[in-house]
Amino acid sequence: RCLDFSNLHVARQIIEMLSVCTFYSEEGYTSVMTALDTYQRFNQEPRRFYSIVNYFKSDDCPLDVRISLLTFMNMCVNSGSELETRVSARNDLLALDVLLTCHQMMSKNDTSEKTDDNEHNDNDGGEEKKNEEKTLKRRSSMAQLKDTFNAQVAVFEQLYAADREETMSSDGLDMSNSKELMNKIFESTDASGLSDEVLGGLQQMLLLPTDVSL
Repeated sequence: RCLDFSNLHVARQIIEMLSVCTFYSEEGYTSVMTALDTYQRFNQEPRRFYSIVNYFKSDDCPLDVRISLLTFMNMCVNSGSELETRVSARNDLLALDVLLTCHQMMSKNDTSEKTDDNEHNDNDGGEEKKNEEKTLKRRSSMAQLKDTFNAQVAVFEQLYAADREETMSSDGLDMSNSKELMNKIFESTDASGLSDEVLGGLQQMLLLPTDVSL
């Protein structure tokens, strides 16, 4: 029900409660991630967080709800005690372009802020004091929301960088990057003359089922 965003008030409250459960309890974290796995399979979605990210990206998503969703995603990634668990959850979000979307939103917020300032300057002489106070209060509240959103993006990036350091091998290979690993394997097999054996294994992997409901 928390992924039914037709009732934003209820959805936001449930998302925030799940964030708390994920952060304060290992059992809560496991339950939430298991529920996301089940939801993905049941709805045959390509990745976990798919429905959440889709609404997060939509123009209908208010900034306060967007912050709650990003906080929840951060909790799901960073509350995992194992590096592999965190990398897996983060890779799902990166594949759904969450970080790219966040930067686009931050850029859009900066642009709209400058536009608001220009409009305020144009109307200084004609606005009544009461309307000006309401406008300033609204802008102050919006500025706080934008700062909170930016802070959550910073959390995502900082802990992403920290985990990435842990996954780097001594020769600089990113062990969490499947493309880098495959390229390294190809280089090694070419050098050792085992390309045919690896090719046979890759051909067998093409037969693996792609149905996400399995």
